[in-house]
Amino acid sequence: MADRLETTPAFRSHVLGYDDATSTDPWSLLVAHDGVFKIVLLALLDLPLARFWSFPFALCGITVVEFRAGRPRLRAHNLTDHLAPLDDAAVRAEEAARTQSGAL
Repeated sequence: MADRLETTPAFRSHVLGYDDATSTDPWSLLVAHDGVFKIVLLALLDLPLARFWSFPFALCGITVVEFRAGRPRLRAHNLTDHLAPLDDAAVRAEEAARTQSGAL
């Protein structure tokens, strides 16, 4: 039992095919404005500029592009599940402020 617990990764990815946190494949993290990412996705996926609005980006959303055999593959786009706890906390804080102020 102890061996199984030690080898089980604590990280569980929301992206299909990314359950192994011990992977040694190189990866990068990019942070930018959504317009920059839209242009990057269009270029990587060889899509025309007319498709610019086809990729909405939520604030703090996660998009995963994987390269296999030199070709880009969009594995996940605009994931926001990780933000749910923050949203719940904001709603609770707003309700508490309303209750304190006597507002309806």
